[in-house]
Amino acid sequence: MKKINSISYGHKISSSAAICLIVVPAICYLLWSITKQAQFQLLAKVSLVLGFMILLFLFILLKIELYQDKKTNKYFKANTKIRLPLKNGLFECQTCGNNQVKPEQKSCTVCGTTFKIGVKMMETKYNSNLLPISETLFIPLVARATETARDNPIISDEKSVEILKTINLEDKITDGGQISTLGILARTKIIDDEVGRILSRNANATIINLGTGLDTRISRMDNGLLKWYDLDLPDVIRFRSRFFSENERIRFISKSVLDTTWAEQINISENSTVIIIAEGLLMYFTEEDVSHILTLLAKRFPGAHMLFDVVHSYFINKKISSTFLWGIDEAKDVEKLNSNIELIQSWSAGNLLKERQPLILRLLNFLPATKNRSQILHIQFK
Repeated sequence: MKKINSISYGHKISSSAAICLIVVPAICYLLWSITKQAQFQLLAKVSLVLGFMILLFLFILLKIELYQDKKTNKYFKANTKIRLPLKNGLFECQTCGNNQVKPEQKSCTVCGTTFKIGVKMMETKYNSNLLPISETLFIPLVARATETARDNPIISDEKSVEILKTINLEDKITDGGQISTLGILARTKIIDDEVGRILSRNANATIINLGTGLDTRISRMDNGLLKWYDLDLPDVIRFRSRFFSENERIRFISKSVLDTTWAEQINISENSTVIIIAEGLLMYFTEEDVSHILTLLAKRFPGAHMLFDVVHSYFINKKISSTFLWGIDEAKDVEKLNSNIELIQSWSAGNLLKERQPLILRLLNFLPATKNRSQILHIQFK
């Protein structure tokens, strides 16, 4: 489940506020009393303002956490005895929250719950409560559909609107918050634009969409010539097939990205440019797993372009919105994972959609961890 856990980082924010509100002003006052230089008074005022802003930021996070507590409690109550597939191939027990359940395990090793496996879908309006798949499936869908209804939207995604009308999302968390929504919209727009630029040079490209979920990019990008492969866990692909169909150019692969045999199902035409997309995926894997994935891609698809997003390493295991397992400080750090990776371009969340960011976030973007809280990377395999 996606949830902010202030216990893991709240004390750090409180300490920062205390430094700005007490320590720095006290030092500045002492220096002013000795030197009588006005700049120390100014610095003390700036520190006080920054301290109050940090406290406001903590207050907002706590309010979000209280809201999420209500939503998650309601969710867990409605989904006891169900195990939820995660992006890393494991499952999460919806009775106690244990996220290390293996596929072959029929009961939770922590709370002892025997799982209800094989729950059937309703034949009428699709009730997502009856399908144990990750909440990450619905948050981007809702974000894109909601944005489409706005005046002058950042992206227009009628397919998401169409899908949303057929799904019962009662008791599902579909709002990751303003910051998450902005990140989703920014990465969607940038990846769309980058894929469009590559397709303008080679219309017969082959696109591999890893962790596809309910991604609707095919409805915006299909030029009638490209080949498209959607890969995700079997439960997700079964759910996706209700809204998308395969044909001679579009194929589904029901496997984990860690199951290397999926690459054998990709057929690349001669002189075809390969584009790999991994949107909202790799941060859920360990660095070792990410390294294995990138090594496979570099070996199997030399020359391929890859577009994906990463989080800052500060957010690893912080349980802010999600439990992220891998992140990097600087975009260039991705090249350290494999010698055949070349960084082509990167975009930082703090520099994107600034007009839509709340004031407190724009002010905090001077911090590297905040500005680079999410980055979109375009790499190419040598």
